[in-house]
Amino acid sequence: MILDFLINKLVNEHYPELKDSSCIFLSNIEEQRCNQCQSSCPKGAIQLTSGKVNFNHDRCIRCGICKAVCPTKAIRMKGLVEENILYLVKNTDEVVCSCRKIEDKTGVKLSCLNAMEAELLAALFILYPDKCFYFNGAKCQGCQRNAKEYLFPSSLQQAVEFVETIGVRPHYKLLGHKEASPSPAVQAISRRELFSFIRNESTNMATKAAQTVLRDPNENVSSRSILLDAIAEAQDLKDAIISKVSFFGIWQVSHKCDGCGRCAGVCPAKAWRLEKDKEVLTLSHHGLSCYHCGQCVLSCPKEAITPGTSTLKELRTLQAKRVIPLSLCPKCNHGFIPTDAGENQCPVCKKKEMLRRKIAEI
Repeated sequence: MILDFLINKLVNEHYPELKDSSCIFLSNIEEQRCNQCQSSCPKGAIQLTSGKVNFNHDRCIRCGICKAVCPTKAIRMKGLVEENILYLVKNTDEVVCSCRKIEDKTGVKLSCLNAMEAELLAALFILYPDKCFYFNGAKCQGCQRNAKEYLFPSSLQQAVEFVETIGVRPHYKLLGHKEASPSPAVQAISRRELFSFIRNESTNMATKAAQTVLRDPNENVSSRSILLDAIAEAQDLKDAIISKVSFFGIWQVSHKCDGCGRCAGVCPAKAWRLEKDKEVLTLSHHGLSCYHCGQCVLSCPKEAITPGTSTLKELRTLQAKRVIPLSLCPKCNHGFIPTDAGENQCPVCKKKEMLRRKIAEI
């Protein structure tokens, strides 16, 4: 109970912070900029200006909705949101998740139920397949933090569809206004009892708890990393064909691809890789690294990237999506992709040859 008390005290201190390199809005592609965080914020606490994302902490109510809707998971929350949930879930058989407006004192308390991302829900179902999860949404309708959209049912559905595809049957129930959640007996602790415990009984345990929750604020455990770890550790997951997962990218690349590499250049997760040797140009993709943000699709000038299918095993590894044979330039001995039939020089040598002719004509 001591660790629960300390974690619940710290959970109120979360504020959003941005990983600039993953933010689509801060990318160099003007026409593809994203504003999902700004449009979903119920308090207008996020402003997108030229080259900058501003969080107004005076307006921010720390609901976590911006973090949940960010397509590339560029927004993180300071503190121990995911770790807190993992700790509490591990130590109870029937897990009740609700917002802090729900009056019962048990279960996993969140600033907003909408802050639970599909990735975290899927990870919990995989890690604890025998536990029953209750999600208490009794206060969600009409809540000021829900003014834009009730996101949680969609996140829950995404998680359920994914885990069922890989052979996990989750046990869960979304509770409404009139449904009571389980109420396991929990021993309450007062401030006096807390300080008495720290002072007189178990200094070592209290110290360990404090070190757990007061770690380096720059160290962050994301829902994404928790899900990837859960998939890596669960060896008995079904290797089924997966065709649609909103938080992993499953793409196929058609013959129209000319190897320009724009997809690799715009990908915030670096899930695309373009490799070239003397004989072939290979475009590969790592499914579990992909956020399914769609920037590669929007950037492809040939419209060569479309949704595909994959197995869980294939998603775990780098997969070649397009292999383009190269012609060998007799001038520089470098491989190149011919644009016309019979072309026998690379573009660089071709330009050099044209310059030589123009200079010779002067």
